[in-house]
Amino acid sequence: MKQYLIEHLDHVFAYLFGAGGLLSVWIERKKKKTDALSGMQAAYDKYVEDSDQKFEAMKSEVLTLKEKLEEVEAYWKQKYSSLKKEFDTYKRTHP
Repeated sequence: MKQYLIEHLDHVFAYLFGAGGLLSVWIERKKKKTDALSGMQAAYDKYVEDSDQKFEAMKSEVLTLKEKLEEVEAYWKQKYSSLKKEFDTYKRTHP
């Protein structure tokens, strides 16, 4: 009897486990986990790439705004200086 079971062990396992049904379920479960993880990794990579692009865009916008601010400050400093000069001249001529 032992000899018969040993020789036909594959048939016994096939009968007990539904011809590899549990093994195929386990393999499919592992495959789904792997697919889910790779999908999450791809989504994260895309998020990082998009975030980097947005940060670069914001950096360039900040630099542009700083340059414009410096131009505006220079304009108003010049305007203030000319008005101050005119006022001082007016003050001297009209005591």
